[in-house]
Amino acid sequence: GCTPYWYVLGGITDATTESATYEVIDISGGVLGTPVEFAAAGDLPARREHGIWVASEGNSTETTLGTCEFYLYSGSGASGALAAPVIVNTVRVAKYAAGPGGQLGAFGQAMQSGSLVNYRGYGAFWSGDRAYNMGGWQAGVVVNNVMDGRWTAITEPKIQNMTSSGQNLNQARALYGFTRIGNVVYIVGGVDNLGVVQTSSEYNVR
Repeated sequence: GCTPYWYVLGGITDATTESATYEVIDISGGVLGTPVEFAAAGDLPARREHGIWVASEGNSTETTLGTCEFYLYSGSGASGALAAPVIVNTVRVAKYAAGPGGQLGAFGQAMQSGSLVNYRGYGAFWSGDRAYNMGGWQAGVVVNNVMDGRWTAITEPKIQNMTSSGQNLNQARALYGFTRIGNVVYIVGGVDNLGVVQTSSEYNVR
């Protein structure tokens, strides 16, 4: 069977520096292995507060990937001083094809057109044939937007332009905790434009 891995990508290393590396943890049998760090090959600008999507043969209706292969996407995020963040407005993708120890291939351009329009501090997930990002900061304001971008067999692995999904979160929030269980996404806490959010919400996934 396929080896299950847990990926930690990017993040902040000190008050003004972000990482362009990733760590891989083997979680076979429900036991955490020793983290192994890899430098990101290809083009992956360092970033924090970015969303991650994973598209595999098990969760995309379009993918031509083989068994145990997947694409890992890194969405827009931030860099620089915490008090004055600079948006890293790029989306990158790398392929895993049974690399040793979970190592990914080279990162490259992931958008067919457009970008995430200056988002950071949002949650992200993949469902069906498209990527979703939820809320976060957009141009310095916390929003409740839910955006999506899909691929097709022609554009794979590039995502077409991110546009409004037609749905919004119940309230604007960023830097929240979230998880997806089956077809339900749970969101807890975070911050909005006034301070800390002390509510939780759940949303059905198509």
